[in-house]
Amino acid sequence: MIRRAMNKLQSEWDIHQKKKAIDFCRSLSGDAPVIILGVQKSGTTAISALLAQAVGKDATLDVLRSIRHPEWKVLIQYGIGSFEEYIYKYRESFKKEIIKEPGLTFFYKELSRVFPRAKFVMIVRHPMDNIRSILNRLRVPGDLETLDIESYPLVKESPAWRINLDTRWMGYVASNYVDALAYRWKVGARTYLENKENFVLLKYEDFLINKDAYVKQLANEVGLQVNNDISAFLDKQYQSKGNSKIDTKCFFAENYQTIKRMCSKEAELLGYDM
Repeated sequence: MIRRAMNKLQSEWDIHQKKKAIDFCRSLSGDAPVIILGVQKSGTTAISALLAQAVGKDATLDVLRSIRHPEWKVLIQYGIGSFEEYIYKYRESFKKEIIKEPGLTFFYKELSRVFPRAKFVMIVRHPMDNIRSILNRLRVPGDLETLDIESYPLVKESPAWRINLDTRWMGYVASNYVDALAYRWKVGARTYLENKENFVLLKYEDFLINKDAYVKQLANEVGLQVNNDISAFLDKQYQSKGNSKIDTKCFFAENYQTIKRMCSKEAELLGYDM
């Protein structure tokens, strides 16, 4: 009897929380934040931080609390949790005028439903360099046939990175860790290519040519006014720097062809040579 009463209370509490989540998301429908998407290590943090500095707006540079609990992606994908519950749980992050979260790249449809007036930005980077930079950050070589997570502390100790290297929750069984990262890049690219009319596209390589001009151009494209000089922040390192001098063919060895097979079509549509 006690268990039945406890279950009933839990059920009523869950219903109450779901209603609060739905009501909160409805309250966001009139907001028009700039939402910046793009897979990890494509320059999203640097560009978002510089944009926020230039226009003098508050920004969410990753939904930090959710990084420690990446299982929300799996729960939503399998219908155990809802996207509205995720937004509500981390609601403080979604009240900012600029929101950057790479993990939301794969939830564009859900985001556009909650924020129908949002201005969306997609940041892309050449897939070879993007995946190489991720593996540099994790101190993982690119030429392994399989990845033993126990041997690589930065992966082993991070639930977020472990789930990023496992695409089964996305409906794709990868042949190895490089294939998984290539698939994620492909899905991010397809998100933009299938919704071009709703996105401002930024290429990381173009940003590097003239950071100041590029950030000002971005501000103009999303309807924000530049109020601050950002010259002192242009060379700030927002995340650990990868080794861009590495020859990617040597770095990936046989995995180079894995990326090429997975990403060539979308890369070429975005103007990248493969």
